[in-house]
Amino acid sequence: MGIALDGDGDRIIVCDEKGNRLGGDQILAFVATYLQQHNRLKANSVVATVWSNLGLEKYLQTLGIKYFRTAVGERHVTEKMREIGSNFGGEESGHMVQFDFGPTGDGLVTGITMAAGILQTGKKMSQIFPVFEKCPCEIKNLRFANKEIIAKILEDAIVQQVIDESAQMAQSAGGSVIVRKSGTEPLIKVRVEAENPEVVKLAADKIITKISEFM
Repeated sequence: MGIALDGDGDRIIVCDEKGNRLGGDQILAFVATYLQQHNRLKANSVVATVWSNLGLEKYLQTLGIKYFRTAVGERHVTEKMREIGSNFGGEESGHMVQFDFGPTGDGLVTGITMAAGILQTGKKMSQIFPVFEKCPCEIKNLRFANKEIIAKILEDAIVQQVIDESAQMAQSAGGSVIVRKSGTEPLIKVRVEAENPEVVKLAADKIITKISEFM
């Protein structure tokens, strides 16, 4: 396995022996399974964010694990973990929190936990992952000149109407729509997921086309 950490070591990227990168949701699924097998998953619960794929929720449900979603951000994840008494949660971006070892994300602890779990299986990583199949999902980052323009776009009545219509479309197919501004860059992030890939494409194209008119 290959492991990379960000500068402050709270976020992890993992790849298998073939160089295939795992998404954060796959890490969440594997670590949750490992902890449950060893009776170490407190409250039998996992906390993730609205950015995690619907497939993760469905997979954890097959194991009888309770699944909770929060707003994007490690702070929201840890607050929910404390509230429900869970000891494991994280984000698709690679922030993984294990309260048994510390109060915040720790990439090294996550890497060690994964290594222990993989060693126990006696298999190569490519034989284990993906742990679950993702539901159809489209994510698009739209870049603008500054954050002031983004604020005007997201307040526009017609843009909001298009987002609402697309959200209803996705929800009818068991999915969801998220349109949010980036906290660090002048970006609008669009995320659409549903069980039907045609619905995902239709809803995503509708939002992206409307917002792109402001570019």
